[in-house]
Amino acid sequence: YEIYIKLRIKIKLLLIDKKFLFDNTKELSMKHDRSLHRIDDEKSLIKNKQIEINLLNQEIQQIQDENKKLENIILQYQPH
Repeated sequence: YEIYIKLRIKIKLLLIDKKFLFDNTKELSMKHDRSLHRIDDEKSLIKNKQIEINLLNQEIQQIQDENKKLENIILQYQPH
């Protein structure tokens, strides 16, 4: 009977260890998922900023083109 009790205790301890390992693995997995989610959020933010920069660069180019046209018009009307 004593061996049976010791065996039951060992089984209980193993089950506790198994649950502990499972919980730790689950927690690590959740942390990993959250990290991946944060990385994806950062990537999206960077992509949006790049789009914004490209749009601003287009606006700058349009303004520069317009300025060049205006300079040419002004030059046409200046005395030589």
